Amino acid sequence: MAHAPAPLPSPRTGQSLIEVLVGVTVAGILIFSAGLLISVSQQSGLHTKEQQTAAFLAQELMSTVTIYTEGKWYCRSDTCGATRGLYNLTKDTTRRYYINASLNPMERLENLVLNPNGEILTIDNQIYNRYFNVADVCRNASGQPLVMPNINCVETDTSVQKVTVVVRWEKTG
Repeated sequence: MAHAPAPLPSPRTGQSLIEVLVGVTVAGILIFSAGLLISVSQQSGLHTKEQQTAAFLAQELMSTVTIYTEGKWYCRSDTCGATRGLYNLTKDTTRRYYINASLNPMERLENLVLNPNGEILTIDNQIYNRYFNVADVCRNASGQPLVMPNINCVETDTSVQKVTVVVRWEKTG
C-alpha cells in the first residue's frame, strides 16, 4: 500500500512578514498619536491654569489699587507722610508700582512701592511679575476723555486717572 503524499500547505495560511510589519507600523502610529494628544492636552491645561492665575493676580491688584485710591486720591507728602495719593504718582508707563500684597489690607494703604521689576510672586512653581502704572486723563473740546499725552487735550481731568495693571509670566513646558 502506497502512502499518499502529505498535502502541501496552502499559500494563504499564516501571516506574511509584510502583513506583520504593516500591523506593527499602524499600531506604532496609533500609540504615538495618542501620546502626542495626551501631551498637547496636558500643555493646554497648564496654560489655562497659568492664565487663570494671572487673571486672579490682576484682579487682586486692581481691587487693592481701587481701595488705595479711595483712601488716598490726592495726597501730598506734606499731608500724608511718605505715601502719595494715586493722583500724585509719576505718570509714566515705565514706572512700575505695586502694593505689597503680603501685608494685611490696612497696612497695604501705607505701602505703595515703586520698583523697576514690579512685584515678583511664585505660585505653584511659576514666577509671575505684576505691577501697575498710571496715566493722566484729559478732556477734548467736546468733553470726551482722552488718555495723555494727546494733542487734542484741552484740560486735564483731576477726577480721573487711567490705571493699567500688568501681569507677566514665562511660559512653562
